[in-house]
Amino acid sequence: SQMGFVFDKGTQGAKQDEANWNAKLKELERFKREQGHLDDTERCNSINSATACHRAGTMSNKRGSTLEASGVSLVQPMHETDNGGEHSNKGREFKHLKARANWEKRFQELLDFGRANGHFNVPKDEPNISLRRFVATQQIYYSAWRRGKKTSQTDEQRAALNEINYPWQYRGDALQVLEEQWMESYKKLNSYKKKFGHANPTVKSDLKLYHWAFRQRKRFQHVNGRAKSKIKHCSPMTETQTKLLRAIGFDFESGPRGSTTATI
Repeated sequence: SQMGFVFDKGTQGAKQDEANWNAKLKELERFKREQGHLDDTERCNSINSATACHRAGTMSNKRGSTLEASGVSLVQPMHETDNGGEHSNKGREFKHLKARANWEKRFQELLDFGRANGHFNVPKDEPNISLRRFVATQQIYYSAWRRGKKTSQTDEQRAALNEINYPWQYRGDALQVLEEQWMESYKKLNSYKKKFGHANPTVKSDLKLYHWAFRQRKRFQHVNGRAKSKIKHCSPMTETQTKLLRAIGFDFESGPRGSTTATI
């Protein structure tokens, strides 16, 4: 169960939650004794989950005060760049903060869903499409992480989900969500062709779509056994996707030159 957030499980459940919380507190205290500080969030999952729970508003004031008295900073400050920083650094920092804020917003929606329904198994007909996609994406990232692959899911995020006993085994409609996201990108590529007369976006014309197109070439080569390099999160292209891309004249072999870092 999560720090400060428990469904109505009765006296036994409350005692178990208290025991789990006390165990986490002892872990924090042991970490501080050994390391001399509580600043290294990459090395202590208890700090990760505590900070996430506090920002989501699901931790009791008593527990928050206890943690702060132990030296845990529950508010993460924005990092400033030296001398104002480079424009690119500011852009990356803004993107990072925006992504973190979006994740925490969806996490809060998941907590609200749990309070209302008594579980976290978001169904396929959930009217909140953003929440449905959020949980599907977390399951996909978690599965990839278990297989040793890198994803954008952080240790802090996994810790927060584990603290609420998120049911990783519940697959929901993860694959359907992936197909929907692929179709959205495909439609953008189709619109690109109508505008530019071809279906091979360049770095200058549409960077995001260029990365997506690069990824599709790698997926196609993976299916045909011609992939020369690995790409994270790469899954084989389906026959239907191949036909759709061929129908608009997509170049599976080369495409325009540019950066080969696929991020989408």
